[in-house]
Amino acid sequence: MLTRRRLLRYGAAGACALGTAALGVERATRGEAATAAVPDLTARGLRALGGTAARHVGRLVTVARYADAGGATVAKAFIDGVELHVMAHPRGGYVSAVAHYERRGTFAEAAALAAVRLDGLALLPPDHHH
Repeated sequence: MLTRRRLLRYGAAGACALGTAALGVERATRGEAATAAVPDLTARGLRALGGTAARHVGRLVTVARYADAGGATVAKAFIDGVELHVMAHPRGGYVSAVAHYERRGTFAEAAALAAVRLDGLALLPPDHHH
């Protein structure tokens, strides 16, 4: 949980990281990318078309495209294998359920920001209710 104390403690480091666009990104190695398969959503009627995987602050972020039976495509994001809800912002760009006040230019950037904002916490699936 992000508290005021944590924000003040890590604020300068965070601002520096954001200012230089260094969000702790490490590209997944070829071996890891091969093992980080795109999640299978055929039970939901979606066929995987491909995707990419990268490490952001130690979390595996996968962004993939899927096609439905009619041929329409949809992008999906996953953090450590759990689906992240990412949506288009009305003014352009994308926001996620984790960082819905911080718009990013691309779908993948919104997913990467969510991994950073989770700050080590587990991502709950979109259909989870408390």
